[in-house]
Amino acid sequence: MKKLILAFLIVALWAAGCNSPTQVSTQTSATENTPTSNTIQTSPAMPSSEGQYLSTLQNDLDPLIKNWQSIIVNQPSSPRLSYSANLVFISGVYLSQFHFSLDTLEKYAYALKEAGVSRIDMNPSLGPWLKTDPQSEADRAHIDSLVSYIHSLGLQVVINPEFMPGDLTVNQFSDYENAVLQVYPEIAKDHPDILILVHEPSTMASRMNLTISPAQWRQFVIDTSKVVKEASPSTQIGAGVLYYEMPTFRQWLDLSLDYLTLDIYDPSHFDIYIQMIQLAQQHGKSVYVEETWDSLYPGQDKTDPENLTGALAYQQADQLWLQAINLFAKAYRLTAITPFWSFTFFSYLQTGQGVFGSPYITQVRDAILQGRTTRTFSDYQQIVNGG
Repeated sequence: MKKLILAFLIVALWAAGCNSPTQVSTQTSATENTPTSNTIQTSPAMPSSEGQYLSTLQNDLDPLIKNWQSIIVNQPSSPRLSYSANLVFISGVYLSQFHFSLDTLEKYAYALKEAGVSRIDMNPSLGPWLKTDPQSEADRAHIDSLVSYIHSLGLQVVINPEFMPGDLTVNQFSDYENAVLQVYPEIAKDHPDILILVHEPSTMASRMNLTISPAQWRQFVIDTSKVVKEASPSTQIGAGVLYYEMPTFRQWLDLSLDYLTLDIYDPSHFDIYIQMIQLAQQHGKSVYVEETWDSLYPGQDKTDPENLTGALAYQQADQLWLQAINLFAKAYRLTAITPFWSFTFFSYLQTGQGVFGSPYITQVRDAILQGRTTRTFSDYQQIVNGG
């Protein structure tokens, strides 16, 4: 979904300075004109299209929320959820374009800790481990250092590697698997707490321009699990899907995986996700939400920059979605939830290119360095504290 359009929507040029260390504290802003209260308190009045979106989302979620609340009330106490968030700057398309400094990445991680998370997810591409140019080597060193830093904060690290065009030339699936078998042991040497061997396999196949069968993804998971466990026996492993990847999901049910994970981006397919959860739990697998965010409904004009994630007019929808996913996870005894677009914890755009444009990335980076957060940050913090 989001990944299918990430690669070609990023603007390659960015204001200079992202690679330069900064002295701004993670706890207090050193910017002279930063106000004492850095939290955005209100969203603007919604134009008709945004208001319609929120209304539609609310109408779709209301009966689901009531059902989930009823399940929670009537079930035995469930295990406490783990709350994560994705450190999106590590995602392949962003790191390969912007090459963030270690200082920036560490401040991002610290800010997520302040939101109350107990672990941090990262989705690096294979590029930093496959390429030998100085910048790729620097990115790889930053990832290694960042994992150590997150652990030093007392947080867990979850790594979800993914293929991005430009990582390597893939003519057939074995090209990708051979590269992964080389890279995964190197990633595992950092001893992440969890490593997801593949997620959204159809997205990865699309990026490779290949047709890959569920049986091939089954063998991929078998092969990669071995090399990860050899390099880091303590690292737990898993694999994950979108709702339309049930055939591949079924191929993994009897494998030696600690987790099966779900990427949830719309309110229309919870029935399928519930089936997946029940199947996994019947096979002794723990399940968690590896990625989630509210997405625009079909029919909306996604070419309009204001209709992209990151627009301030959608802040209320983001908050509603996080609250709903929290209830869903509790109702079905999942182990964790992971909001993907944590950019919105720090900044929104009044207008512009949203999460896919370099102006927004610059704005998010500056907000992190200056210690500014949004109401979405505060709302997630409250969800975590009430977890």
